[in-house]
Amino acid sequence: MRSFKSLNGFLENLGTVSFLHKEKRNGAYAVVVEVGPRLSFTTAWSANAVSICRACGLTEITRLERSRRYLLYVKAGSDFLQESQLNEFLTMVHDRMTECVYPQMLTSFKTSVVPEKVSYVPVMERGRAALEEINKKMGFAFDEQDIVYYTWLFKDEIKRDPTTVELFDIAQSNSEHSRHWFFTGKIVVDGQPMSRTLMQIVKSTLKANPNNSVIGFKDNSSAIRGFQVNQLRPVQPGLTSPLSPTTRDLDILFTAETHNFPCAGAETGAGGRIRDTHATGRVHL
Repeated sequence: MRSFKSLNGFLENLGTVSFLHKEKRNGAYAVVVEVGPRLSFTTAWSANAVSICRACGLTEITRLERSRRYLLYVKAGSDFLQESQLNEFLTMVHDRMTECVYPQMLTSFKTSVVPEKVSYVPVMERGRAALEEINKKMGFAFDEQDIVYYTWLFKDEIKRDPTTVELFDIAQSNSEHSRHWFFTGKIVVDGQPMSRTLMQIVKSTLKANPNNSVIGFKDNSSAIRGFQVNQLRPVQPGLTSPLSPTTRDLDILFTAETHNFPCAGAETGAGGRIRDTHATGRVHL
């Protein structure tokens, strides 16, 4: 490992001025734009990088991010780039949900953003009108049934004003993604109620042929019966140890991930894929 003296010399060679300044062409107008992760949260890439640094003894490093810089040239004699042109370019090279533009060279990950204060929604005074207003302002996606129920819940049952945090939590917890209202709700087609819900229709495949299923609709993934496989497995799992050939039954696992690129749930989807395949059959954390 480098000595402290040689490490200091290495850091000094990095310099404080970007090499891009030396790349600007003579007689041409150039502008550097930089984009990278939002400062308000640490990326998975940073978490891995910091973990590697700590394994190397660099324990003072708490966050390490990577950004991208673009050097845009304008031919000599041409007009300067307009702000609208820069914005159009920036929309093509970064994801606004997870990234942002750095107008100046970063010297710290600290931000001047102050979390919005928790406020109360005056349901006791204004009734459903207050919920309708905050619903539109904060994008809760409450439908008519939600508005009616939550107005009654806070005004008549709990008898107090809800906070914005409570309403935000309710909006997420009672969303279709979390509760499956449509999949587990009663279905009426052309005035005729259906005998089964969508969820029951999906699960009917397991009832029709349960013999080959090991896990079905009980976990984040499902599995069918597999076969015996010869594997090299550690003698002492969890520790550095020799590998030995063993014969094990390996079942075939199937999973479907609903968080996908390019939405903000892309990293959630990647994490879900890892969790689903490794944790199926185990208890939930």
